Amino acid sequence: MPFDPGYVTRKAMTIKHVDRYEGRYLYKSLTFLAEHQDKYPFDAMIDATFTLDGVQEALEKSLAREVTRAAILMDNTSA
Repeated sequence: MPFDPGYVTRKAMTIKHVDRYEGRYLYKSLTFLAEHQDKYPFDAMIDATFTLDGVQEALEKSLAREVTRAAILMDNTSA
């Protein structure tokens, strides 16, 4: 979906995010993963990887139950 930040500015729109959890839990989770990445096989939990350009495909495959847990690679390189 294309996004025009200029449109948001011209219309003086406000963008709000919605979280299901407090931000501190994300920090705690990422810290746990970083500290235990060699102890537990976290990579085995992911059954598909997608580039940032492939987010739509990842969502569609997840919705169709073709993928259980997808990873999005933020640098657009394949795994």
